[in-house]
Amino acid sequence: LISLTIIPIIALTSYLFSRWTRKAYKKTREKIAKVTTSLEQTVSGAKVSQAFVTRKKIDIKRFEQTNREYFQASMEANKLFSSFSPVINLIRAGGIALLLWYGGMMVLGGRLSIGTLIAFYGYTERFFGPIISLTMFYNTIQSALAASERIYEFLHEDIEKDRPNAIKLKSIKGKIEYRHVYFSYDSETPLFRDLNLSIRPGETIAIVGPTGAGKTSLIKLLLRFHEIDDGAILLDNVDIRNIKLRSLRSHIGLVLQEDYLFRGTVLENIRIGDPNANIERVKKVVKELGIKEFIESLPNGYNTIVLEGGKNLSAGQRQLIAFARALLSNPKILILDEATSSVDPYTEKLIQNALEKLIQDKTCIIIAHRLSTVRLADRIVVLSDGRVVEEGSHEELLKKNGLYAKLYYEQLGGKVFPKIKSK
Repeated sequence: LISLTIIPIIALTSYLFSRWTRKAYKKTREKIAKVTTSLEQTVSGAKVSQAFVTRKKIDIKRFEQTNREYFQASMEANKLFSSFSPVINLIRAGGIALLLWYGGMMVLGGRLSIGTLIAFYGYTERFFGPIISLTMFYNTIQSALAASERIYEFLHEDIEKDRPNAIKLKSIKGKIEYRHVYFSYDSETPLFRDLNLSIRPGETIAIVGPTGAGKTSLIKLLLRFHEIDDGAILLDNVDIRNIKLRSLRSHIGLVLQEDYLFRGTVLENIRIGDPNANIERVKKVVKELGIKEFIESLPNGYNTIVLEGGKNLSAGQRQLIAFARALLSNPKILILDEATSSVDPYTEKLIQNALEKLIQDKTCIIIAHRLSTVRLADRIVVLSDGRVVEEGSHEELLKKNGLYAKLYYEQLGGKVFPKIKSK
């Protein structure tokens, strides 16, 4: 019984150390994550750092700071680990000393033979053998448990989910309505406040407004990249929250200002719009879009390798591939978020001429920062301070002498005119 009295002490010690070391190793994983993030940011922004010499010093200082924090966290974890083995050995030594003292007293009193005492001593040593061996792996076990906690947290992040009774839309007409929409990225700074906007099926509208007006956010809400705080967004009179996400997005083609290309061939990147499309259909879309010469001018045409993010292509070339990708899916709703901002004027004109034919039966939303790109629109909607402040044709809005006229003349060269009216 004397030899077993140290078991609760070992159990309590192990429990306390497991809590302390788990926290220490979790902190270590968080710090190493900051180190890798800092390193990735520094490598990605290497050209900027080279161009701005002061930024290079900032990057070095920040990297040194994050490494120092990681070093301190690692030292704390190693101190705990290093102290665990001596504490267990101390308990072991105390248990053996207690056994020999009590056993020696029994031997002297004639109640225990010396052979039995030696046997108990041997059993105690065998008992502590595996425990001492386990301490050799204790560092790895606690580190792995801390890492698994972070993986668990990542896997249990909130994900996009369909409502239980969400429906699938096989076909749509393309009517879109924003009805009393409220939205904010954080509770302190609301972006949309009672936003109302209706888009008819087959209509092409241009969304314009100053920086920060919420033009791109308007599109993100339609695609449900974010959920609105209040109100409703309707597609063919159906609340988009009641439509399956996969179904909703399958009817929408999107060309962003900075579209991402995946590592693979040009053909594979275009086929993202429709993985089942054959080469003939891809070529047809490319020809209709007016970028056939561009594709054929690439080193290996459709089989030209694209690096991650399209690093071996210019911004304009990436946008042209993104155009073909979006139109290949033959969406009923086409969204262009300043999609021609990175192409030259000649290519922009070619694309706009092609789009006039391609969007005839589609609902098209054009996010325009350059007002020269709105000529395709049937209607222009002006956003400001989270609301629609003006809408109408180009000529109508110029006559109103409001925000649109101000933006338009400023882009033409800063022409000043007397008064700016606002709703």
